[in-house]
Amino acid sequence: MFHLATILLCLSATFIKIDALSEEFKRINVLFTADLYKELLKTNPENFVVCPLSIETVLAMLHAGAGGRTAKELADGSKVPDNSIKVQNLFKELKLQEEQLYTLRSVNKLYLANRFSINGNYREIVRNVFKAEIENVNFSNNENAARTINYWVENQTRNKIKDLIKAEYLGPYTVSVLVNAIYFNADWLDPFDSLLTKQSRFHLNRAQQVDVEMMRTVLDTPIYVNDQLGATFLELPYKSEDVSMTFVLPQDIDGMPRLEANMQEVLKRQPFDDVRQVTIAIPKFKMETSISLEPILKNLGIRDAFTGSANFSAMTINDHNVFLTRVEQKAFIEVTEKGTTAGAATFAISEDRSFGATFIANRPFIYILRHNTNGILFVGKFSNPVGTKVSE
Repeated sequence: MFHLATILLCLSATFIKIDALSEEFKRINVLFTADLYKELLKTNPENFVVCPLSIETVLAMLHAGAGGRTAKELADGSKVPDNSIKVQNLFKELKLQEEQLYTLRSVNKLYLANRFSINGNYREIVRNVFKAEIENVNFSNNENAARTINYWVENQTRNKIKDLIKAEYLGPYTVSVLVNAIYFNADWLDPFDSLLTKQSRFHLNRAQQVDVEMMRTVLDTPIYVNDQLGATFLELPYKSEDVSMTFVLPQDIDGMPRLEANMQEVLKRQPFDDVRQVTIAIPKFKMETSISLEPILKNLGIRDAFTGSANFSAMTINDHNVFLTRVEQKAFIEVTEKGTTAGAATFAISEDRSFGATFIANRPFIYILRHNTNGILFVGKFSNPVGTKVSE
């Protein structure tokens, strides 16, 4: 795989209304994306694609069901306020459904174990704020449960994201799986001419080069040179003014480390005041990345949610010991002469180790006090708490 020397800034789109909530969400989105990108660099030194918004959505749904230290860590790690109402207001205003000049769809779903009940308030938040469907499944039949979830994800991403969840991830202790799926497809406002696409040299570094299919065109388009970052920003619009793709090219062949050390500045929208005729050559590419998010989230400070002390009391009804066991994302992108297709799906699996062998003594029962060597010492029946006598 060649090292992509341009940073693909995930589809910058006017997803939410231009107001205080919109500006706050975009600020949070940049901060989280910068942290996420830096963490991904540790294990993905070459090509990768990730959808921060999909991860943020799943974390926000988890935050709505969390309390105490668990909620605070989820908020701090994802850069949102540690206030459930404020977080819900931010996500409630997201506009992620478009089927006209381009296709954009973000959908959520909550899969629950058949015998697992959730808090009524949390159910309403999931449905009304995050517009999520809720479906009961039998996780003990893990093959069928994984097939059910994967089929839904494939449909929502138009078969771009397949086999998201492995059956081995699920079992009798699984109580819930939160899933977000995002699909995007748009044509360039000015498509590239495929007849001009030719093999060209791509610099991996100063010493190494490889051949790549390079798309070519000449356009009047926004361009900005940021001398402080040592990079040129090129914005290519799609047919709708809502969405565009920004390419960030370091001025020096070995200039990526300088950019990646300043990701917050790179991710901010640049002052594209200058529209000039630009001769453009960009690689035609397709890639898919699978990311285990648990180590990344822990490095961002989200640790309590993965332990037995996790507090998801706002999600559950009874005294369940629910905690996260796995959070992953699979993302896909393809950039061609015609336009861009991208998809992503993120899931979070929760377990309750007491759930697989529930024992709630809320009805008459027999009790036996046994000496492991000498046999039964006491036996009794408990059928009515009112009839018990307590000696002082």
